Amino acid sequence: MSIPASLKIIPAATISFSAPIICVDIAYSDLVQKLGEPHAAPTAKEASADAVHWWFFELPWGQQMGFEYPLPGTQCLIHFATAEINAALEYLELQNWPTHLNESLLAICRQQHPAFTADLCDADLFRQDDNGNMILMRHFESRRVAEFYRQHYESLGHKQLYWVEAQRPLPPFHIRLATLADAARIAPLFDAYRQFYQQAPDLPLAWNFITERLQANQSEILLAELNNGEAAGFCQLYPSFCSILAAPVYVLYDLYVAPTARRLGLGAALLEAAEQHARTNGYARLDLTTARTNLPAQALYQAQGWTLDAVYIAYSKQTGCHAC
Repeated sequence: MSIPASLKIIPAATISFSAPIICVDIAYSDLVQKLGEPHAAPTAKEASADAVHWWFFELPWGQQMGFEYPLPGTQCLIHFATAEINAALEYLELQNWPTHLNESLLAICRQQHPAFTADLCDADLFRQDDNGNMILMRHFESRRVAEFYRQHYESLGHKQLYWVEAQRPLPPFHIRLATLADAARIAPLFDAYRQFYQQAPDLPLAWNFITERLQANQSEILLAELNNGEAAGFCQLYPSFCSILAAPVYVLYDLYVAPTARRLGLGAALLEAAEQHARTNGYARLDLTTARTNLPAQALYQAQGWTLDAVYIAYSKQTGCHAC
């Protein structure tokens, strides 16, 4: 069977990044029958030596792919620009040939190339039967693939109603309560946090301070880690009390996200984790202060339901003791 007519041939330069995730055991003649003549083939002079033939396509939902066939050989390397792998193999009807997934390369692409999984969100395609029941038809690797098949089924004239429901993607990070063993990983983040408030870089001081707080159980730190294990942010809580409430409260003194990990929703997630941690441990309130000029942080706090104190005025006075 030849390639579907809805495939779009694209220039190789259109694909900014791709990786050979799948290897297919398929004869060259079978591939030519399926894909047509190569889009980039060796010249007559080069044909006698080892050469590589290329095809470049864009699938109907926008996924870009490259097909590499080294000659002489019996395998085709499929380069993917995005991680919609199963959908592409099914659409191209390549399941009848043995395929081999490069799992290690796939893991590297997911970790080091954000565009490989950017804007992808698992989605389910549903239909409604004559009795109004919602029936799950298919699960897809992205919403755009599910939307393509929804339109496809509707174009066939089926009477059922179809719709796509996107699943919430797992965040690219997780948050946990730090231990003393994490002090060395938190220290660079804490040092960067202090530099934001015009303090000189001092990593040894940062390590000592964090270590002392954790050793003495004087603070509790929520540590955010990316899925590749990198420490990306933290939130430090100091236990205190409110005499008016006659209840324990937390002072959320430090909140910091590394610049390379911003725009992932990590700051909001740390605030939510702090609130849940306080509620679980019986703390009645969370208090924090921030610089008047730190407008992004203020917007984040307000978006998370924090309220600006319009009743009390805070004062402070230095004691002159720098060893405390």
